[in-house]
Amino acid sequence: MISDKTLTKREVVVYDDLYKSVENDDELAAMLAREISLAIRSFDGVCNGFLRSLQVKVAPKKFEMVADKRAVDYMVSAGYDPVALIIYIQKTSPQLRFDMISAHNLTSKRLASIYEYIYTKYPYFLKNNQYLNNEYYQNFLLTSSNNRRLLEEKIKTNSKEKIKYE
Repeated sequence: MISDKTLTKREVVVYDDLYKSVENDDELAAMLAREISLAIRSFDGVCNGFLRSLQVKVAPKKFEMVADKRAVDYMVSAGYDPVALIIYIQKTSPQLRFDMISAHNLTSKRLASIYEYIYTKYPYFLKNNQYLNNEYYQNFLLTSSNNRRLLEEKIKTNSKEKIKYE
């Protein structure tokens, strides 16, 4: 049974496995922004966050995408490069084979969504990309070519439709 106390616990826990992947301040900011985003979203709202927490339990994939975008905003607001979130997730979240039976989105979908968000809201960071030679970013570019092509088509056609990333 889900108790009120477990759903609204207000703490951010950072496990050493996540921290070991961090190589610089931007990646540390990515890790913390992501964890803070998850924690804040789970306890804001009505009834001390209980209703919001139930929504998170019902739709975890949507919640995950919202948390990623909020983490990008937090990073930019704090003066960090949001492209580091792509690198951090690339390091810490291996690609699953299927997302239909998982509570999480495919990593490729998450990264494509983050890239689109940065592209539309903070394009400066992609134009002046300090991670262009980073092996994890290069891997992202290679594995996301189809998703980035979908984004380019959306931009060319001025479409407002949501892209269904692979």
